[in-house]
Amino acid sequence: KQKPKTHFKRLDQILKDRKAFEGEKRRLNRLENSQVQLPDFKDAKCLFVIRSRKINKIPEQVQKVLKEFRLTSLNFGVFIKPTEDNIKKIKLISPYVFYGEPSLKSIKNLVLKRGFTKKDGKVVPLDNNTIIEETLGDLGFICLDDLIHELSTNGENFDKISGFLVPFRFSKLADKKSKKGVVSSTVMEKQTPKAKSEFINRILMRLN
Repeated sequence: KQKPKTHFKRLDQILKDRKAFEGEKRRLNRLENSQVQLPDFKDAKCLFVIRSRKINKIPEQVQKVLKEFRLTSLNFGVFIKPTEDNIKKIKLISPYVFYGEPSLKSIKNLVLKRGFTKKDGKVVPLDNNTIIEETLGDLGFICLDDLIHELSTNGENFDKISGFLVPFRFSKLADKKSKKGVVSSTVMEKQTPKAKSEFINRILMRLN
């Protein structure tokens, strides 16, 4: 009988993880102790956030936000209501995500082509309107177009619709303009809100 293999982490990887973790703590301290200018998404109707990075050690406050937003795995994406509080939270997790305001076309494509929800504990596709009417009919939602409208207009039931949809799962992120794949979250964080939104829509167009 073969003995199970024991996996040891290389010393250089341990040191690399520790350095990244300490760097993250310093970044969070700077955010907490300074008046950081928030991205100007005050006029946005909707934000789409994609988990783009995964590292071994993440500070607890970052893990908490990722869990709250249901971005627990790489390449998960969710619709987020652009409140000031949510934008502050996005700022906390910015090294691990791409985000921006999706176009109406992007929202439609996501919901129509990749929309899933949970029914009786199972993830099921939104390939008909029955489950929408059964679950959300009391709120006046009876079809996919109703969900798209609520998300694209920042309706009062935005959070309920976003929560009704399970996180979108992408097999990979690809940006045609980058020879080495998608540019880093750190680079994108320095861009303007318009550039971030153009970037997120470019990603979604290629993925859909």
